[in-house]
Amino acid sequence: MGHCGTPQVVRCLDTRAALRTYRPAGSGVVRDARAQEHSLFEVATTMRAVFCLSVGLAVTAGASLASAQELAAPQVSTQQTGPAGNSGGGGEITSTSGPTDHSMVVGHLGLQYLGGTGVAALVNGGGTSTMGVPSVNLGSQTLQTLGVRYWLNANLGLDLGVSLGIGSGSTTTGTISQDNPSFFGFGLYGAVPIMIAESKHVSIHIDPFIQLAYGHSGITLGQGTATTDNSVNGLDFAVGGNAVAELQFGFLGIPQLALQARFGLALAYESTSGTQTMVNQNTSVTTTTSSLALGTTLGNYSPVDIITGSLGVVWYFGYTPGSSR
Repeated sequence: MGHCGTPQVVRCLDTRAALRTYRPAGSGVVRDARAQEHSLFEVATTMRAVFCLSVGLAVTAGASLASAQELAAPQVSTQQTGPAGNSGGGGEITSTSGPTDHSMVVGHLGLQYLGGTGVAALVNGGGTSTMGVPSVNLGSQTLQTLGVRYWLNANLGLDLGVSLGIGSGSTTTGTISQDNPSFFGFGLYGAVPIMIAESKHVSIHIDPFIQLAYGHSGITLGQGTATTDNSVNGLDFAVGGNAVAELQFGFLGIPQLALQARFGLALAYESTSGTQTMVNQNTSVTTTTSSLALGTTLGNYSPVDIITGSLGVVWYFGYTPGSSR
């Protein structure tokens, strides 16, 4: 503040009051001269007091005006915000802003695991026959299905899958070695996913499907005149539909990764044909069984069935986080 700020105004006024009350003794001429000098000094002091008071009032008014302007000025936020519409996914799992994870993979090819399908086959029985060689029983082999998914648009997609299984081996008991049943199987799968509901990270779709699985297994048992060739052909055909819940991991920044759980109904036809041929006599006996059933696609609800028959994983190619497509 200046040399005569607000705190000094009172001091200036006090000095003037002191000069008014001060009366020194002396001669009349000196008294008149001093009176004249005192009068001039009193005028100067008064002018100084008025100046100090004016400066103090001006400073106070200026400060008040500055405060009023500061309060009236618009507040500018310095908080940095990210770009609107984060197209790269991410964020919290409860976030609802920006595009959905499903919309980011439309038009991109996805690789998926579609679970396992059982088909009739010969398996080791875990025991031995009367001839001391391992016995075999009628069981099943599981074909694991891998496929692709392509969303033609936001509401309609296409699933295609294929499965393949090949197996052989041998078992040695003491000095006797016996081949295990050989196996060859393949399967085909096709579905048309139809979107019915969609949120930020979860989508629900209905998948009408058709599935075919075939397996052939065989083994030669016995020796000499008791040698037999044994084979089983299994055929499974199913038509049905699954309700699928698909969770994409966009909240972790990887919307191209999805975990899906499915459950549905299917009309299934199963046929099993077993043939035993006596090599020495060149005669054969064939037994065929078939069934037609309507049931759930999950099976007997065992942990293995739930994992192999209900859960699946999808990875969508061609999408780069941070891009619009």
